[in-house]
Amino acid sequence: MGCPECGSAFLCKVGDGTERVVESLREHFPEARVLRIDRDAVRGEAAWERVLARIAEGDADILVGTQMLQGPPLPPGHPGRDRGG
Repeated sequence: MGCPECGSAFLCKVGDGTERVVESLREHFPEARVLRIDRDAVRGEAAWERVLARIAEGDADILVGTQMLQGPPLPPGHPGRDRGG
């Protein structure tokens, strides 16, 4: 697959990750408040503070994010550690 304009094979798809997941969730759960947390949606400390405030206020039913959502590492032996924790 190449660029339809110039035929170049050097393409990088954008929007296949969290954006596509959010779109699908909104189709399946139209009443849910979906909050996307990734580098594109949360830029800078002020944006991060707004996101945290929305979460704390219960202003989201579903969170979709990347590794920037990951909290502190889980201790050795914790059951969630093998699942990326």
